[in-house]
Amino acid sequence: MIFLFVAIHNTIYSQPVYESKININGNSVYLDLVDSSIYYYEPSTIYLSKSKEGKPGLKYLKMSRSKAKGQGDVVIDNFSIIQLNLKASRITQSKIKGLAADLNISEANLLPIPIQKFEFNLLSGIESIGKKVVLASHLNSSYDNEGSDLWEEKNITIQLSKEAAQLVDDNLEKFNELGLVFAFSYFTNFSSLIEEDLLKNPEENHDTKENETELIQFKSGLVDLSFDVDRWKDSCIKELVLNEEVLPRYHPIQLICYDFSDRLRPDLLAKKVIICGAGLGNRQTCTKELEFSATEPDLNAISLKFKFPILFNKPLRYRVTEIDLTGNVSVKQWINVDLGHVVDISTPNEEMKFDTQSIEVQTDILKLKSDGFREVSLTLKYLLEGYEKTKRIVFDTHTSNEIVSTNIYYDKGSALSYDINWMHTNGNMLAGDNSMDISTGFVFLAPPKNEVIQQTKG
Repeated sequence: MIFLFVAIHNTIYSQPVYESKININGNSVYLDLVDSSIYYYEPSTIYLSKSKEGKPGLKYLKMSRSKAKGQGDVVIDNFSIIQLNLKASRITQSKIKGLAADLNISEANLLPIPIQKFEFNLLSGIESIGKKVVLASHLNSSYDNEGSDLWEEKNITIQLSKEAAQLVDDNLEKFNELGLVFAFSYFTNFSSLIEEDLLKNPEENHDTKENETELIQFKSGLVDLSFDVDRWKDSCIKELVLNEEVLPRYHPIQLICYDFSDRLRPDLLAKKVIICGAGLGNRQTCTKELEFSATEPDLNAISLKFKFPILFNKPLRYRVTEIDLTGNVSVKQWINVDLGHVVDISTPNEEMKFDTQSIEVQTDILKLKSDGFREVSLTLKYLLEGYEKTKRIVFDTHTSNEIVSTNIYYDKGSALSYDINWMHTNGNMLAGDNSMDISTGFVFLAPPKNEVIQQTKG
């Protein structure tokens, strides 16, 4: 019964506060906005798995498709993929017990932080090259761990572009290693608007106060993917030739949709799709109905699995069904696509109803104090589905964070505006400079000079 309560709180009512971050013996924890007896801890370190014999959980598969012609086969396409088996160090019960003791709370009130997005990049960065090159960038598609926040093992497949594969091949030839690094980041929804006295008065009940959340990166790291190539080359590096009439052992086709992970369609609840291909004897074979949704925004890629083999020389066809937030269902027409390695059903740019603007806001807290101000706020104003919306970012003298990043989603073609307000320690409100161009994506809040101050009633 206790486990059920913890799971429900963590997934539905979790409200970690970013500004409340505390580091205890190298472990970061965050206070809950509503319940001052609840804290959230970060996930542990990620590493490349190894067998008992030391075999790395990595495969570099260099594949090509061929077509019979005359007396031999002709290569008509080639591609490469990286398969990784990653593991995460488990948070031990003794560590949880120690953290709970340091925080003076019950172990049951120390919860894993809910993970909203897991983002990763595959980099090439051999020291001899002297630079790091991004080979691939993805958002989490959950793969074999759908629905799990703190996973202990995850299988990830990454398809390389031809240029990226060539760079990896060059690394192998020149340095006898792949030269790969796995860079990852965790994100969650933190409470972004909090009352000024939250940290001063954690015992106060904040459950009735207005609160907004912000998706913020809270942990990142690098995983070295190097291994002894001489010892494990035969196991980890393979070249495969696939005949177009045969279903490959490692099927490269992925279905992707960025409508929810990148919040391109905030009006949508779900997007469902059926994909069909031509099988042997030209008989149609289809996938089960696949779904992307606003309830699982981090899921943006699914590996396609057909019940029967499909032919490589025939196009695929798919049909999308959209369900909006009001429950309206829109069934789209069937679309034919050439068989490639990725089927992208994201909403095309010309059909987008919304624009997005990333904005980084920065100030100088020491300057804020020295000039006699208590806080400064930036209020962004915009239209979303025809309704006026605002988003307020506040810095005060009790906050150590001097940089806040946010994303604004607004009606396509509409304008973004903003107001800046400075609050003096005597309670006077001063209007700041609102002539800056926020389309650059950066705003620095500098205390106003006396000659441009416009005093307003507090």
